[in-house]
Amino acid sequence: MSRAAVFAMVTVFAVGPLGTAEAQAERAAVPDSLRVVYRDTLLVLRDSTASVRGAANRFSRDLQFAGARTVLNRARRLGTACSNLHATLVDARDMFQPSRVPARAREEAMTLLRRIRELRNALETHCTNGLAATGAGETADSLRSWGPHHTSRLERHLLAYDDAAAGLAQAMDFKLEPRLP
Repeated sequence: MSRAAVFAMVTVFAVGPLGTAEAQAERAAVPDSLRVVYRDTLLVLRDSTASVRGAANRFSRDLQFAGARTVLNRARRLGTACSNLHATLVDARDMFQPSRVPARAREEAMTLLRRIRELRNALETHCTNGLAATGAGETADSLRSWGPHHTSRLERHLLAYDDAAAGLAQAMDFKLEPRLP
């Protein structure tokens, strides 16, 4: 299922606030169809974050010994992965608005939205600007100096996002299984 289709489906399955009978089968308040939409969206996001992680690892691998062209190409690939993740996060953020998730998952949705916002800012700061060819990414030597700083900051925000996504998944009664290599 395409990313656009998954995001479009959420409007069909949007859930309003639960009534005062919150105990009225809270499990039934999260229909399987809605759970699948949220799970699929979080899986798409997980794949995008994994792409950034992989590009960051490739960029950092033997950074001090790689040739200038290799360092610049790896930085460009990392920039592309960051741009793709940024776009995916923008597409997904509306889905996690507290008014669209079941009442019992609203706190986790707010945490996830905060982590999405922080991750988007980190992508801009540490990837788009930090590795830009017109800035620190202009030369391989500059990338060798500043690259580890930027990739470690990205990883910190990716981990925070992962924790928030897992929290929402748990609140919605599903697990984000580890992705097999």
